[in-house]
This record gives sequence, C-alpha cells and structure tokens, in this order.
Amino acid sequence: MQHSPLQSSKRSKAVQPLAPIIFRTARIHMECRASQLLLLLGAQYLVSCKSAEGPLIMPFSFPENAVLGQKSTVTCVVSSGVGPFDFVWTHDSGRIDDSPRRHVRVVTENVAVLTVEATAAEDVGNYTCTVLNAAGSASYTAALRIEVPPTIMPISLADNIRLGETIFLTCAVTRGAPLFGKRHLAIVRKSGRRPIRQDPRANSKVIISCNAHFGTEPITFVWLKDGREMSSGTKVKQKMVTETVSMLIIPELSSEDIGNYTCQATNHFGRDTFTAALLLTVKNPLDKMSTLIIHEVSGADVGNYTCRVSNGAGNDGFTANLVVTVEPPKVQPFNFPSTKAMPKKVIVHCAVLEGTEPLKFVWTKDGLPVQDAHRLHVQQHSETLSSLTITDVGAEDIGNYTCAVSNVAGSDSASSQLLVKEAPRFQPFYFPKEHPLLETLVVSCIAIRGTQPVHFAWFKDGRPVDHNGGRTVAQQLSATLSTLTIPQVTAQDVGNYTCRASNAIGSDSYSAELLVTDEPRIQPLAFPPSVAVGQEVSVTCVAALGRKPFRFAWTRDGQFLANTERKYSRTVLDNVVMLTIQRVTADDVGNYTCTVSNGFGSDSATAPLIVEGRLICLWQSAIIMVSKG
Repeated sequence: MQHSPLQSSKRSKAVQPLAPIIFRTARIHMECRASQLLLLLGAQYLVSCKSAEGPLIMPFSFPENAVLGQKSTVTCVVSSGVGPFDFVWTHDSGRIDDSPRRHVRVVTENVAVLTVEATAAEDVGNYTCTVLNAAGSASYTAALRIEVPPTIMPISLADNIRLGETIFLTCAVTRGAPLFGKRHLAIVRKSGRRPIRQDPRANSKVIISCNAHFGTEPITFVWLKDGREMSSGTKVKQKMVTETVSMLIIPELSSEDIGNYTCQATNHFGRDTFTAALLLTVKNPLDKMSTLIIHEVSGADVGNYTCRVSNGAGNDGFTANLVVTVEPPKVQPFNFPSTKAMPKKVIVHCAVLEGTEPLKFVWTKDGLPVQDAHRLHVQQHSETLSSLTITDVGAEDIGNYTCAVSNVAGSDSASSQLLVKEAPRFQPFYFPKEHPLLETLVVSCIAIRGTQPVHFAWFKDGRPVDHNGGRTVAQQLSATLSTLTIPQVTAQDVGNYTCRASNAIGSDSYSAELLVTDEPRIQPLAFPPSVAVGQEVSVTCVAALGRKPFRFAWTRDGQFLANTERKYSRTVLDNVVMLTIQRVTADDVGNYTCTVSNGFGSDSATAPLIVEGRLICLWQSAIIMVSKG
C-alpha cells in the first residue's frame, strides 16, 4: 500500500529513520518507515508501507491404517504467508525434537516433514505443526492411529461337561488396537451370528467459538472441515453471536464429525485463520473380552463355537469344540408278578438308574413294538421312568416283554416274561363216529393253555395204554401236543380213551369213545349141483365177520320162508345157520337168499336150487350189502 508524500521544509536534510508506524487488522501487520529527504527549499517526508501476511497451513493427515513397525510420514506445507517461517512440531502438546526415531526436517522455506521411524504404540496421538512468521502463527493437527490386527487368546472348554450344566465361553482379545470410530466384536455359533456392537461416542452436543480479537469491521466468517467449506445444508449449524464472534454447533456428535475444523475471518484488509482438531474421547472403551453363556447344556449344543474379532487392520478368530460328557443308559431289571390265574391288570415299570438325558423308551413284545391300545398302555412318567399296563390279561398277552432305552451315547434294555401259571386246558378231541376195522387210527390231544412243562398220559377204559399189549402207541410231539396211534383197528380196540395232561399247577383230562364199524360179512351160498325130486337138500349160511349177536332171515324169490313151515328146517349155531328142504319137489326150484344182520348192518347171499328132470329158467339176484347208517 502506498500513501501520498508529505510536504516539509524546502531545505535538504539527511534522511533520518522514523519509529515504525504499525497498523493492525485481524491478520495483517503493516509496518511503515519514513525517510526524510533534505531539499534546498525545505524537507519532504515520504511514507512507504510494506505489508506482512501471517502463514496459512495446507491440511495434512497420516495414513488411515498405520501399521506397527512401519514408517509414518506427514508433510506440513505453508500455502500462503510471507517468510521466513519457523516450524514447530508437537506430539500431544509435547515438543518434538529431531531424534533417531522421529526426524524433523525443513525441506524448503515453506515445507517441513515429520517422519516417525518404526511406528510403535507410544507414537499414537495428535501431531500439530505450528508455523510462525513476523506477522503471526498458524497450526494444524492430525491424529496418528495405529491399526493392529486383533489376536484372540485360545478358548478352552472343560473335558467333563455334563448335560444340564451352565458353561461360560470367554473370548479375550490379547492384542489389537480398537477402531477410532467403531469396533465389532462377535461370538459366532454354529446356529448363526449374533454380533455385540457398541458405539464408543456419546451423542453429545459440541459448540466451537471463533473470536476475532482484532480487526476492522465488518468481518466475514467461514468455517471449513478438513479444508472444505461447510455448507449450511449439513446438520452442523453456524451462528453469528456478535460482529466479531462466530459459533459452530454440532447437535449430536458422531464419528463422522471427526476432523480438523478451520475458522477463517476476513475483512477489507485481509484474513486470518485458526485450525483445531476435533477428536473423539472414548469414555467407555470397548471391553476386550466377551463371554457366551449357555444355560442347561443339551445334546443340541454340542459343536464348534467360533469367536471372531475384527478392527480396521484385520480380524482374528478361534474355534473351540464343545463336547458334552454323555453316559449311556443303565436300565433296572423288572419282573412281571407271579400268579396262578389270569390277572385283571398287570403293571410293570422300566426305570433308568443312570444315563444322560434325553432318553428314548421303546417297549416290545416278542421283538415287535407294543402298540398303545385300549388294553395295552405305555406311559412316560418322567425323563427316567416309563410303565406298561395290561388290562384284562389274556393268553394272547403271554410273551417276552422288553424295555429298551437309548440316548446319544448308547442303549440298554431289560426283559421279563409274562407267564400265567395255570393248569392245562384241553382242546376237545373225537374219534371217528364209526371207524372201519383193520384201518389205522390216529387221534391228537392238544393242551391250549397251561404253564410249561406239561406231561401227557393216555388211558383206555381207565388203564394206561401201555398195558394194551403194545399195539397202541402214544407219542408227545411237542410241549402242547400228544398223539395216540392204533394200527389195524380191531373189535378189541373199542373202548373209552382218555388223554390226561398235568403240570406243577394241576391237571386236566378229556375222554372220547372209540366205536368201530363191525357189520356182518357172509360167505357165498351154494346148493349141490344136481338135486333129484324127492331128495333132501341143505344149504349153509356163514357170517364170517361181524359183531354178535346175528339175526338170520331166508327168502325164496323174495318171499320170506316162515319158520312154521314144516318143509323147511333151520339149524342155528353161533354165526352159522343151515336151511334144509325135505323131499324136494318142482315147486322148490328158485333163488334162495340168506340175510344176516346185527347192530352195525347186514349182509346177504343168494344161491339157485335146480331140480333134475325139469327145465327151469333161474334168475340169479344180486348180493346186497347193507351197512349201518
């Protein structure tokens, strides 16, 4: 800026330096020095003004993901201002001097570089570059955050975990820096993922004030975040409190608001800026330990459990196998009650003495599952007790019952036989109504009920069949079956036969009568081949077979011969009858038939009588055998 020369005396004088004249604005420092010129006609004063502008720093930042052991470098550049400049670096308000680990170098008049060799945990913090010149100073701050991948302490589980217990799985992070904004810690089960998240920022309200202590009004304020002007459309509000004070209001602070905030004040004479870093302070940092609690461990909880931890630098995980100690079941033996008669109701219980739950019960009878019905009922009373109830017990319920119990570790079973101790009971047996003679006869005796063992015995007319001359054979073919065999039945086998079965409880018997078919059989009849008139002739009728007594009858040509006729005489001897014709005449010619009968049937035979000297046509009739029934 130039001002008009001032008039003085016309005489020339040597130029004498004047005291500095200083003009101050918000950030402009003006220094004017006067030179005195001696002229002949007087002195003339010329005032020259030279302006000195304060520094302005270009925003800078560290790499987002600094890694332990690696080099970190940041550059502080003065974008405007009059040199010379002095650079000062601080770490969390502590001055940084050049050292083997931290190098501070001024590359050019307006560029300074800070290098951190082999970044370590103690290097984390806020780094500020402050630049000074004759007109003032400026500073800018950047945060160095080291991202260390997390490391999880191995998860261990006890070897003897039992079902129903409560277990704790602890996942501890032994190494790794938390995220500056958010960190995620998650326990992952085989059934799914359920992360546990926590925001390290409280939703607090933040107010930042910018006060122009010096400067000619009017003054204009502009707010910048990370070098970019903040628009009025964001959630952040800008408010002019007075002509020299501006306020920036952040209603709900979040991780998105982290950064460098710059207040820039401008008037007609120049501008000035100031930058401050907004850093999140975690009042309640995330715990580096998480615990998964499983209440009442069951078989469904067995499996692999993985804890995964992640931050901006990486992630880590560890898997532990949950093995539950499971004991196989042990079933207590059970027995059905002993009884001599069919009981009304039977109840047996199947109890598990030891074994890990859950347990599965299965009832079987003779290897087949017991079907729950109106007479058979299976009931589960508790995790370790089951019962079987049988009502109206019958012979069909007798058998071997088994209770089988199983779990994931194995199985066990107990069996008991339902036996009703009772005397034998027979199924009736019968002989054929009329069995032919000389044919073999077999009859069976079956015990349909009765506790084993059962013994059989056969009797005929009250005497054991063994005393029957050895002809009759009795044989026990199975535990419930005996047979009686009579080869070539004769009349002497007729009688009352009894089968008797006995066991330890009692005995039973059944009797049947054997009747044979004993109808008579007649030998053929024959007259002499030639009979003369007046001659006496006889014919004999013999009942060769059949049960006595016999009844005999004679007919000639179908007409009965009465016993009163004197011409005919009969002689009966046991099973033989003889017919005699005295003084044969031609009228006696014909067919003579002998008929024998008893209680079982009848038989007959016919023979012709031929008389010499007369031609007679004889008709021979057929022999008729009549059987009883």
